[in-house]
Amino acid sequence: MNELRKFCIDNHAAGCSVNEISDMLVKKGFDEWTPRKVRNSLRPLASDAKEQAEPIEKQGETERKPKYEKTETGYVIYYGKNQKLVISDDKIDEAFKLYCVADLNLEEVAIKIGITRAEFYALKTAFSIVKTSLPFAPHRIDEMTVDEMAEQVRIAKKRYALQKYEKNKHSDIENEVKRLQKADYWKDQFAAKINAIDPRPYPATPITTETDIERVLVITDIHGGLEIDSPWNVYNFDVMKHRFKVLATRICATIQPCRLTIASLGDAIHGRIKGSIQKHSVNVVDSVFKVTEGLSELFITLINAGFSLRIAHVNGNHCSIEKAGEDRTDEESFGRFIEWGLKAKFQQFKQVEFIEPVYSMALVKIFDYSLLCCHGHQGDIKRLAELERMWRGESVLEVLAGHLHHRKIEEFNGITVFYHESFCGADQYAISKGLGGGCGCRLIEYDRRGRASERLLRLD
Repeated sequence: MNELRKFCIDNHAAGCSVNEISDMLVKKGFDEWTPRKVRNSLRPLASDAKEQAEPIEKQGETERKPKYEKTETGYVIYYGKNQKLVISDDKIDEAFKLYCVADLNLEEVAIKIGITRAEFYALKTAFSIVKTSLPFAPHRIDEMTVDEMAEQVRIAKKRYALQKYEKNKHSDIENEVKRLQKADYWKDQFAAKINAIDPRPYPATPITTETDIERVLVITDIHGGLEIDSPWNVYNFDVMKHRFKVLATRICATIQPCRLTIASLGDAIHGRIKGSIQKHSVNVVDSVFKVTEGLSELFITLINAGFSLRIAHVNGNHCSIEKAGEDRTDEESFGRFIEWGLKAKFQQFKQVEFIEPVYSMALVKIFDYSLLCCHGHQGDIKRLAELERMWRGESVLEVLAGHLHHRKIEEFNGITVFYHESFCGADQYAISKGLGGGCGCRLIEYDRRGRASERLLRLD
């Protein structure tokens, strides 16, 4: 192809027309070389221009290093085009110590000593100062001994360390004040709502058979405030309230009045930890109120039916006040307001006992062994690695967890972890991952040897 194109170009340069070149090529047996193809082959290609173009090298000017001149009180630095900086010895010492000892950047040093960034850059470049240099001008190095220089650097480092300590201390105080102000704000909001709760029992008829069994009801992932309407799940405040009523009725129809431990395993509200979650959730104040109201009506129904209750309430990641994962603590959790509201309503009831959580975990003692309750998100599971050290002597038989919204059993460090179905059912995230599951609460029976039986109380 390149040889034929060259043949066309050479003959055209010799004065032959396009038709004549086409006729010559046809006679040579190249029938496809019509006048139009010959004309196209004569057009210059982009590669031709690249081959002909000669690279243009641009030679810039060599950057000049700033010059300095010693004066009686300091230095004059000459830099750029007819620019100069007049600066005293004291300011030079302070600037170099801030840069090399206090580890400030160019802008911070310039602001501290009252010059521009360009001026300080010229100053440090003139004396070839870098972060690891001695923070002194040349004449100061000549004047001082090694011990004197070392002592000055030590004093400067101590002074800047004290300044940074004071700054960090005041910053910690300001952060603590902000945290307390935030907690007071939410407390006032929830107090007004929770005080208005007047729990009324659901109609439920208990059975009367007797057995010698300890029973645990697992309620997890209520996600109050979640709003979803899909082929796999419909959930809102009205549905949540109906499910509490169904749960109370099925408990009374399934077991006799007894001591019932209710393990509330976290994510009681849908929360505000992510923007995508807030899109499908109502505000947290209403969520906390509705969940506290629903749990209160469940409790009062069971108490009226003759049950005594032990409540083990832990918080989940969705209950966090803070959005950033690294800022979340159990103390700053909307779930604490639910726990506080329930205690305010039921602490005077002799039939109700609250099990205090420790580090987002609650230890439920049954016979001569214990059950460990946690939400089951990543932080909880990591803490299980320290199970033997944290709960030594408590004979932990198994771990009850939620978080996954579906049933799962796994071994972790030699102990069985039971994940449970959610109260709310599949949310948007679970459906998008194909993890949708039914909604319900597990009623587990334990004898002196451990788990004896269990059943799922379906809520849908």
